Amino acid sequence: MSKTLTGIFQITQWDEESHIVFDEGGKQSYAQIKQTYNGDIKGDSSIKYLMNYKTETSACFVGYEVMNVTIDGKQGQLVLKHDGLFEQGIASSKFDIISENSTGDLIGIQGSGSFTSTENGQAEYTFKVNFDKNSIKVIGI
Repeated sequence: MSKTLTGIFQITQWDEESHIVFDEGGKQSYAQIKQTYNGDIKGDSSIKYLMNYKTETSACFVGYEVMNVTIDGKQGQLVLKHDGLFEQGIASSKFDIISENSTGDLIGIQGSGSFTSTENGQAEYTFKVNFDKNSIKVIGI
């Protein structure tokens, strides 16, 4: 069963440390973030991003997010692989679910999505997921 999930997440913690500062004004940073999800997905997550600032107000980032969530009454853990941008005060990312790392009732879930930041540390998310029984994996025999 395919489904589109939407809602808002709220950043609850942001710790960032610069590791390299470039002569031309850019830098590389490592960020650890915590968030809470509301909407079709409920729960929390932690993210680790590697960020490359081209300027003080423009960056690209990659990272992984571990989510402990409930979707349609199904509980478990999801891992997302992010590829994002920060430009003109707006962060956005496209991500894929790494289905091999899903746990609980979410084992075998497949999908991808995106987010775009709004204000006050919030962002709107959209996931397109597949709960097809054929995608559920049998663990151990």
